[in-house]
Amino acid sequence: MENYKLSKEPLLEVKNLRCYFNDKKLLFKKNKLVTKAVDDISFKINKGEVYGLVGESGCGKSTTGRAILSLVHKTGGTLKFDGNLIYDVENNYSITDKKMQSLRKDMQMIFQDPYSSLDPCMTVENIIKQGMLKHGLLKNKNEMNEVLHILKLCGLRNDCINKYPHEFSGGERQRIGIARALAINPKFLVCDEPTAALDVSIQAQIIMLMDKLKKEMGLTYLFISHNLSLVRYFCDRVGVMYLGKIVEECNAEELFITPKHPYTKCLISSIPKTHPTEKKERIILKNELPSSSDTINGCKFHTRCPYVQQICKNSIPKLKEIEPGHFVACHKIFN
Repeated sequence: MENYKLSKEPLLEVKNLRCYFNDKKLLFKKNKLVTKAVDDISFKINKGEVYGLVGESGCGKSTTGRAILSLVHKTGGTLKFDGNLIYDVENNYSITDKKMQSLRKDMQMIFQDPYSSLDPCMTVENIIKQGMLKHGLLKNKNEMNEVLHILKLCGLRNDCINKYPHEFSGGERQRIGIARALAINPKFLVCDEPTAALDVSIQAQIIMLMDKLKKEMGLTYLFISHNLSLVRYFCDRVGVMYLGKIVEECNAEELFITPKHPYTKCLISSIPKTHPTEKKERIILKNELPSSSDTINGCKFHTRCPYVQQICKNSIPKLKEIEPGHFVACHKIFN
């Protein structure tokens, strides 16, 4: 297995990605509601890197991850993986189904809910072996030994192999989900809130496991989460999403020490205090979070921003670099 450290060579390049959905209830009406789940975002993930994607529920984090793996409809944008163009929606280009099927071996997903993401009618052996058989990775190999190797890698006992998902705890099920994703030796993993359904002690175990596997197998992660403390510990770079837009992106530690965008400051202020004597001012936003289907002119955050100006209501701010590697989309920063 290839073992590489953080590099500046991009493994994944997302450019101008858009995912719009029509309201099915209004399909035959003139005034259709369009939900802009992901609205023109661009970012890169380098080899060996953990890129965090954070934001409130409904901001488009999970849709972004699924769009990268072509699991949802894309309205626009391009995607390059390992230097190869996967799709270019504007030019009506997409790799063939056969090539995409082959690419699944390199791009896998760890789902949020370990209870519903595993087939209850399949044993652990069959769950893990299914992908390996699909991609022809067990030719001239001992199937049982390969499955046991993956189980051991993910901290699971050999006697798990003939059991069904309902016989395990939540943490063990998530380990099975990770084992299933790793069984075909991928390069890139979309981790869609992989610890959200677990208690705190199990969360720590899963994150330590993922960190260990990243180093041993040279993996690259897109880590989607709303747990900011976890993101600060685990991620190398972070993108902050708000209503389908990336409003700030930079190194994880820098983001938490010197946040620039008003929305990022609000998110970070919501992190619970770690010590009773710690002084922290919570920023409370006055208005409710708008819907992704609402028509908002200008900056999408201007309806809740305490620093709103007239330009914010009329003009969409672009994501600009204010310091090396630190990007912000805010009129206040540049005016």
